[in-house]
Amino acid sequence: MAFVQAVLEAGADGIFYASQYGSSLRISPSEYETFCRPFDLNVLEAAAAGSFNLLHIHGQAVYFDAFTDYPVQAINWHDREIGLPLNEGAQRFTGLVVGGLSQADVVEGTPAHIRAVAQEAIQATGGRRMCLSTGCVIPTVAPWGNIRAVRAAVEPA
Repeated sequence: MAFVQAVLEAGADGIFYASQYGSSLRISPSEYETFCRPFDLNVLEAAAAGSFNLLHIHGQAVYFDAFTDYPVQAINWHDREIGLPLNEGAQRFTGLVVGGLSQADVVEGTPAHIRAVAQEAIQATGGRRMCLSTGCVIPTVAPWGNIRAVRAAVEPA
Protein backbone atom coordinates (compact mmCIF):
# COMPACT_ATOMS: atom_id res chain seq x y z
CA MET A 1 0.00 0.00 0.00
CA ALA A 2 2.91 2.33 0.73
CA PHE A 3 4.36 1.56 -2.70
CA VAL A 4 1.06 2.40 -4.41
CA GLN A 5 0.84 5.67 -2.52
CA ALA A 6 4.43 6.46 -3.49
CA VAL A 7 3.88 5.87 -7.21
CA LEU A 8 0.77 8.06 -7.14
CA GLU A 9 2.70 10.79 -5.32
CA ALA A 10 5.43 10.45 -7.97
CA GLY A 11 2.88 11.28 -10.67
CA ALA A 12 1.28 8.03 -11.79
CA ASP A 13 -2.37 8.35 -12.77
CA GLY A 14 -3.19 4.93 -11.33
CA ILE A 15 -2.07 1.33 -11.17
CA PHE A 16 -2.35 -1.95 -13.07
CA TYR A 17 -3.28 -4.48 -10.40
CA ALA A 18 -3.20 -8.18 -11.25
CA SER A 19 -5.08 -10.72 -9.17
CA GLN A 20 -3.47 -14.12 -9.65
CA TYR A 21 -5.63 -16.27 -7.37
CA GLY A 22 -9.27 -15.52 -8.17
CA SER A 23 -9.67 -18.84 -9.97
CA SER A 24 -11.21 -22.19 -9.13
CA LEU A 25 -8.02 -23.79 -10.48
CA ARG A 26 -6.11 -22.23 -7.58
CA ILE A 27 -8.43 -21.82 -4.58
CA SER A 28 -12.05 -22.16 -3.51
CA PRO A 29 -14.43 -19.19 -3.47
CA SER A 30 -14.34 -19.07 0.33
CA GLU A 31 -10.53 -19.16 0.36
CA TYR A 32 -10.52 -16.31 -2.16
CA GLU A 33 -12.92 -14.28 0.01
CA THR A 34 -10.80 -14.92 3.12
CA PHE A 35 -7.23 -14.78 1.86
CA CYS A 36 -7.29 -12.60 -1.26
CA ARG A 37 -10.17 -10.16 -1.47
CA PRO A 38 -9.37 -8.21 1.74
CA PHE A 39 -5.78 -7.68 0.66
CA ASP A 40 -6.78 -6.77 -2.90
CA LEU A 41 -9.15 -4.17 -1.51
CA ASN A 42 -6.47 -2.76 0.81
CA VAL A 43 -4.17 -2.16 -2.16
CA LEU A 44 -6.97 -0.74 -4.27
CA GLU A 45 -8.04 1.56 -1.43
CA ALA A 46 -4.49 2.93 -1.41
CA ALA A 47 -4.85 3.45 -5.18
CA ALA A 48 -8.18 5.29 -4.88
CA ALA A 49 -6.43 8.65 -5.21
CA GLY A 50 -5.49 7.66 -8.76
CA SER A 51 -7.73 8.62 -11.64
CA PHE A 52 -7.40 5.34 -13.54
CA ASN A 53 -6.87 1.94 -11.94
CA LEU A 54 -7.04 -1.22 -14.02
CA LEU A 55 -7.64 -4.67 -12.56
CA HIS A 56 -6.36 -7.74 -14.40
CA ILE A 57 -8.06 -10.99 -13.41
CA HIS A 58 -5.46 -13.56 -14.37
CA GLY A 59 -6.00 -17.14 -15.43
CA GLN A 60 -8.68 -19.62 -16.37
CA ALA A 61 -11.92 -20.40 -14.49
CA VAL A 62 -11.87 -17.02 -12.76
CA TYR A 63 -14.44 -15.79 -10.27
CA PHE A 64 -15.29 -12.83 -12.51
CA ASP A 65 -18.37 -11.73 -10.58
CA ALA A 66 -16.36 -11.57 -7.35
CA PHE A 67 -14.41 -8.67 -8.89
CA THR A 68 -17.19 -6.57 -10.40
CA ASP A 69 -17.55 -4.42 -7.28
CA TYR A 70 -13.82 -3.71 -6.94
CA PRO A 71 -13.07 0.04 -6.87
CA VAL A 72 -11.41 0.24 -10.29
CA GLN A 73 -12.25 2.03 -13.50
CA ALA A 74 -11.40 -0.91 -15.77
CA ILE A 75 -11.22 -4.71 -15.75
CA ASN A 76 -9.16 -6.94 -18.02
CA TRP A 77 -9.33 -10.74 -18.21
CA HIS A 78 -8.50 -13.53 -20.66
CA ASP A 79 -11.81 -12.92 -22.43
CA ARG A 80 -10.95 -14.85 -25.59
CA GLU A 81 -9.66 -17.88 -23.72
CA ILE A 82 -12.13 -18.41 -20.88
CA GLY A 83 -15.49 -18.17 -22.63
CA LEU A 84 -16.55 -14.85 -21.09
CA PRO A 85 -16.60 -12.45 -24.03
CA LEU A 86 -16.01 -8.74 -23.64
CA ASN A 87 -19.66 -7.82 -24.21
CA GLU A 88 -20.83 -10.21 -21.46
CA GLY A 89 -18.23 -8.83 -19.07
CA ALA A 90 -19.48 -5.33 -19.90
CA GLN A 91 -22.99 -6.39 -18.84
CA ARG A 92 -21.63 -7.51 -15.45
CA PHE A 93 -19.17 -4.66 -14.77
CA THR A 94 -20.16 -1.01 -15.00
CA GLY A 95 -16.73 0.37 -15.89
CA LEU A 96 -14.42 -0.03 -18.88
CA VAL A 97 -13.73 -3.56 -20.14
CA VAL A 98 -10.30 -4.16 -21.63
CA GLY A 99 -9.59 -6.99 -24.06
CA GLY A 100 -10.94 -8.44 -27.28
CA LEU A 101 -7.68 -10.03 -28.41
CA SER A 102 -5.76 -13.02 -27.13
CA GLN A 103 -2.02 -13.10 -26.65
CA ALA A 104 -1.89 -15.69 -29.45
CA ASP A 105 -3.72 -13.30 -31.78
CA VAL A 106 -1.03 -10.68 -31.32
CA VAL A 107 1.96 -13.04 -31.34
CA GLU A 108 0.94 -15.59 -33.97
CA GLY A 109 -1.72 -13.78 -35.98
CA THR A 110 -1.44 -11.54 -38.98
CA PRO A 111 -2.44 -7.89 -39.18
CA ALA A 112 -5.52 -8.95 -41.19
CA HIS A 113 -6.51 -11.45 -38.48
CA ILE A 114 -6.03 -8.81 -35.78
CA ARG A 115 -8.23 -6.34 -37.67
CA ALA A 116 -10.97 -8.98 -38.02
CA VAL A 117 -10.90 -10.01 -34.35
CA ALA A 118 -10.75 -6.37 -33.27
CA GLN A 119 -13.82 -5.55 -35.35
CA GLU A 120 -15.69 -8.47 -33.75
CA ALA A 121 -14.92 -7.10 -30.27
CA ILE A 122 -15.87 -3.55 -31.23
CA GLN A 123 -19.13 -4.69 -32.81
CA ALA A 124 -20.00 -6.96 -29.87
CA THR A 125 -19.64 -4.09 -27.40
CA GLY A 126 -20.97 -1.42 -29.71
CA GLY A 127 -17.58 0.23 -29.27
CA ARG A 128 -18.70 1.55 -25.89
CA ARG A 129 -16.96 1.16 -22.53
CA MET A 130 -14.26 -0.99 -24.13
CA CYS A 131 -10.56 -0.68 -24.74
CA LEU A 132 -9.02 -2.98 -27.32
CA SER A 133 -6.14 -4.97 -25.89
CA THR A 134 -5.04 -8.49 -25.17
CA GLY A 135 -6.69 -10.33 -22.29
CA CYS A 136 -3.34 -10.24 -20.52
CA VAL A 137 -0.06 -8.47 -21.16
CA ILE A 138 1.23 -8.22 -24.72
CA PRO A 139 4.19 -10.62 -24.93
CA THR A 140 7.52 -9.01 -25.76
CA VAL A 141 7.81 -11.34 -28.79
CA ALA A 142 4.75 -9.80 -30.47
CA PRO A 143 5.75 -8.50 -33.92
CA TRP A 144 5.66 -4.71 -34.26
CA GLY A 145 3.44 -5.05 -37.32
CA ASN A 146 0.81 -6.80 -35.22
CA ILE A 147 1.01 -4.19 -32.46
CA ARG A 148 0.57 -1.49 -35.10
CA ALA A 149 -2.43 -3.44 -36.46
CA VAL A 150 -4.08 -3.29 -33.02
CA ARG A 151 -3.73 0.49 -33.02
CA ALA A 152 -4.87 0.81 -36.63
CA ALA A 153 -7.98 -1.25 -35.84
CA VAL A 154 -9.30 1.54 -33.62
CA GLU A 155 -8.14 4.59 -35.57
CA PRO A 156 -10.60 6.38 -37.84
CA ALA A 157 -10.32 5.35 -41.48
